[in-house]
Amino acid sequence: MQVPRATWPTWYETAGNSTIYARTRWDDQAIWLVMQCSRALETDHRHPDAGTFVLSRGKDDVVVDPSPYGSQSTLTSNAPTVTSPLLPADYIPSQAFWGTQTGWDFRVQTKSGVIAARCDYSDQFKMQEKKSDVPDAIRDFVLVPFGDGKDATLIVIDRATTTSADRKLYVTFHTPGALDAHHAASVGGSKLEIIPVGPVGATSLVRPSEKDCFKGQPRGSCDAMRFPATGYRAVIDGPRAQAIHVLSVTGGTPVTAAAIEHGVSVTGGRDVTVAWPDKPNRDFTYVAAKGTQVILDEKSVAITATPSGPGCAVTVAAGGPMTEVPAVFALDATCAVVADVAAPAAEPAPGTKPTRIAHPARSGCCGAEAAPGTSFAMAGLVVLVVRRRRRRVAISPAVMPRSQPIAR
Repeated sequence: MQVPRATWPTWYETAGNSTIYARTRWDDQAIWLVMQCSRALETDHRHPDAGTFVLSRGKDDVVVDPSPYGSQSTLTSNAPTVTSPLLPADYIPSQAFWGTQTGWDFRVQTKSGVIAARCDYSDQFKMQEKKSDVPDAIRDFVLVPFGDGKDATLIVIDRATTTSADRKLYVTFHTPGALDAHHAASVGGSKLEIIPVGPVGATSLVRPSEKDCFKGQPRGSCDAMRFPATGYRAVIDGPRAQAIHVLSVTGGTPVTAAAIEHGVSVTGGRDVTVAWPDKPNRDFTYVAAKGTQVILDEKSVAITATPSGPGCAVTVAAGGPMTEVPAVFALDATCAVVADVAAPAAEPAPGTKPTRIAHPARSGCCGAEAAPGTSFAMAGLVVLVVRRRRRRVAISPAVMPRSQPIAR
């Protein structure tokens, strides 16, 4: 009996660690996208990397996460992060380990294959019992496949309220290919191009020689890689930091992208416009090319569109008949709105907002790099064992096993 893959869903979310696995087709020519947005897990060996992802085209791993074992740095991954002075100096600029509310605001795959998800990682900068000092930090993903699902563009939109200009947003993407001056690289038979849209701050290429984060470098700024890769990095000033990047992953199809009012327009392969309001759930209008549209908002909307030159003028009103979040639709030749409805997921229900379960806050002494919630209990256990055995050997902290929060 053959496996009925043609009828299977092509995306799935693991509820325990908030990881989304999605593909465009059921063969070895598919586009593969894996994204995670997890709160701290007490018993898991996790890195501080809510919002990281990897992307493959067929057998070519085009965007990779080269984080070494035991990394306590966000910069080794593809996750965004924000400078937070609430954290100890050697944690900065990485995310921390005490977040309880981090998670997906929405996530969906549509019938036409569009994947859209929003990771809210604002709580990743919580310091033990102290509330995060980052009011707002989100990453939006929009994957748009074309070429029968063998090529795709991935739009990554990062926005953060950092409260001051010197508190910065860091965006990093890693690839095993050799990025050139135009941020393009070949990986196997695939071509990756990283297209910054609008100002994205200072950019650089990162090629560290270190393979782990235990050579004396500050834990939060380590950018070591366990295998050879090149990191593209953008550093954006606050207090309202925004970065838009379009990652094209194709066999050579040219893709261009440009900023528009309220969003970004991508042409080549499959035209798409991604738009969002200045503030959540506010009415707004934009002008877009005909084709696929994605509205990044968290509630139902009403969409109207009328011809405007070669494109369409689109009005988005909060509240309305388009209840799937986010709203994904097409504008046809007459600017008529054609909904692109959600495709079934293996689990959970597509388009629904996940429940964020508040778990007990992590505790412990971060400066000692002890696993939060275990330090004092372990210390007491050691004392008890020593007393019972009546050993007279002094226990020196220098010879105690090194423990680390989450990632070991």
